[in-house]
Amino acid sequence: AAAVAALPALFALAGDKAAPVRAAAEDAVDQIVTSAVSWAARRGVVPHLLEATDAKCQWTTKVCALRALGELSKSAPKQVAAAVPDIIPAASYAVSDAKPQVRVFTFV
Repeated sequence: AAAVAALPALFALAGDKAAPVRAAAEDAVDQIVTSAVSWAARRGVVPHLLEATDAKCQWTTKVCALRALGELSKSAPKQVAAAVPDIIPAASYAVSDAKPQVRVFTFV
């Protein structure tokens, strides 16, 4: 639960200008998402992932969140399927993002 609560701060760091900071934040997000083994933990991850795709977020933050959502869909397909009504608006926005890097990860 504490690790999931750290996701907003990690997503903020995923938007940092320094590549090593971004890489460390992305690695931490990946670890949290892949280690969220309980249903409650997985369910708690999705809202943070969706918040990180918001228009106000840096494009690197969006890519990190979309990549993590793709990984979560592989490890927890039922939880992600239950969140599809929330995911669709975020994915729809990401598909039309100005950055091609974000658009590419919408389809991963």
